[in-house]
Amino acid sequence: MGLRGDFTYSDRPWNYDVGYSWSSTSNEQSYQVFNRRRAELAANGLGGPDCTPNGVPDFDWQHQPGPFGGAVPQAWDFFGDSLTQTFFPGFVFTTRESLSYALTSNNQGQGGCEFYNPFLTSLTDPNVANSPELMDWMNQTVLRADKRNKLAVFDAVVGGEFMDMRGGSAAIAIGAQYRERIAQSRAPALNDPGLPNSILTYDANGVPNSFHKVENNFECSNCIFNFDNERTTRAAFVELSLPFIENVETQIAVRYEDYGGNIGSEVSPKFAISWRPIEELIVRGSFSQSFRAPNIGIIEEGLEAGSTVF
Repeated sequence: MGLRGDFTYSDRPWNYDVGYSWSSTSNEQSYQVFNRRRAELAANGLGGPDCTPNGVPDFDWQHQPGPFGGAVPQAWDFFGDSLTQTFFPGFVFTTRESLSYALTSNNQGQGGCEFYNPFLTSLTDPNVANSPELMDWMNQTVLRADKRNKLAVFDAVVGGEFMDMRGGSAAIAIGAQYRERIAQSRAPALNDPGLPNSILTYDANGVPNSFHKVENNFECSNCIFNFDNERTTRAAFVELSLPFIENVETQIAVRYEDYGGNIGSEVSPKFAISWRPIEELIVRGSFSQSFRAPNIGIIEEGLEAGSTVF
């Protein structure tokens, strides 16, 4: 929406233009994904909505001694680290809690607990396929992307003639602009908070002594975030049209823009001139500098930037 009009100042024609615009975009992607914790339990026979593992989640299985006080090596001594390997922050091969439940529980496949077999489907033999209840329990429908982007812009420009020169009337335009940019995202609970207090290490007595966050899915880690970022930009400009002599037009302009934060402000000048020696020919030349600030998504959101730009 806007307002524009004409008026007279010092017996010369002037005009004004004031406008406000607001726009919004959204991006939502819904899909089904495995719940990591539930899928790991189901792979060990502890899956299903009616299953309660009767073991414990914090058993330090990896450092239990083998036969004869540890004199005989066991599989954990060689493969334990790889089973719980942290590939990168937030993503592990298997959580220590699910392995602990698997080793300390004895109600696998009974009392409401089910095994998940990835090689069984209803297409081969419906009688041995994983139950629909188990599959619904392991798979969750989530908003993979739930983003909102808003942009508000206020502009005001006033200009007109202010004196006579040899080539005609000199004119000036003065303006200001205010922009507000908001980028928001809501991550599914599988990603944030995910599994925020998963066991990472144990002390010498087998008691958990450090923890880390694990994404509660098998898709990715640190790739979906909650954020609510805002940038306000203030700008002002002045532009002169100066016809010094007949058939020669000169434009001089300067724009100041302040982005705040680590970006700061920038002054961008422009100079242009045109000469029309004959009606059929015009010669132009110009010099200008411009500055484009990095998008808010690139600065604030990293891997998510591609989905938050206008």
